[in-house]
Amino acid sequence: GIPPPPIRGLDLDGKPFDLAGTKGKVVLVVFWASWCLPNAVEVEWLQQVYNAHHDQGLEIVGVNLDLLQAEKPTLDALMPNIRRFALDYNLRWPNVISQPGDGDIAAAYGVTEIPANALIGRDGKIAAIDLPRKSLAPTIARLMAQ
Repeated sequence: GIPPPPIRGLDLDGKPFDLAGTKGKVVLVVFWASWCLPNAVEVEWLQQVYNAHHDQGLEIVGVNLDLLQAEKPTLDALMPNIRRFALDYNLRWPNVISQPGDGDIAAAYGVTEIPANALIGRDGKIAAIDLPRKSLAPTIARLMAQ
């Protein structure tokens, strides 16, 4: 029931994104990495939820965590993998990259492992965190009805 930390940055196409622009919508924030196989598995059901509720005001925002790996790679080195994942899995929602330091969106949300997600209600407050597949669709449907 608290306001979410801000998410601002450039999406994978270089367009500015600001979570504040989704006010009044239900927003699912999904934390992912190109190397995380469970993230690849969950994309199909995220697409289903997105298709079922997008017209009623559901948005999904992806937050990529590839830069937060222990090896501290550069964004230029990782971008081909990130883009390939987004293309291979047809990610149709904005995706921003969590970056070390002040740009660490994952740390702001308390994410320590992935897959992880946060669901924001139309009131702009966090309604749920780390929803498993079986709870995600009914919780979104409940929030969409509010």
